[in-house]
Amino acid sequence: MRAEARRWIEQGRAELVMARSLAESGGFSGAAFHSHQAAEMSMKGLWIHLKRSAAPRFHDLVELGTELGAPENVLAALRRLNPEYVVSRYPDAANGVPAHNYDRARALELIGLAEEVERWVSAASA
Repeated sequence: MRAEARRWIEQGRAELVMARSLAESGGFSGAAFHSHQAAEMSMKGLWIHLKRSAAPRFHDLVELGTELGAPENVLAALRRLNPEYVVSRYPDAANGVPAHNYDRARALELIGLAEEVERWVSAASA
């Protein structure tokens, strides 16, 4: 595996660590955002590995997963994570304060979905 691909995947794992840390400390909307980032960065590493080209500059997890041939269970996880890129951060997108829209259960659910993506990326890049 190219070093560049490995770095993206490693950063995806670091984003998962950040998401877990934020969930434990009560930063639930941040955990949601970093769950999205974990999935995105891992898949961009897989993109570089499989397609042997630069990672795309878009943030649509479903499009990334579709282009990478993700199985349906992973695509389902990506559909749930996809809105978190914006909704977890911006009041106008969240229809309120994002920090008020999340709780521990939702943060842990999103982390679990990002972990499912990470497991698939690990298997697909092995």
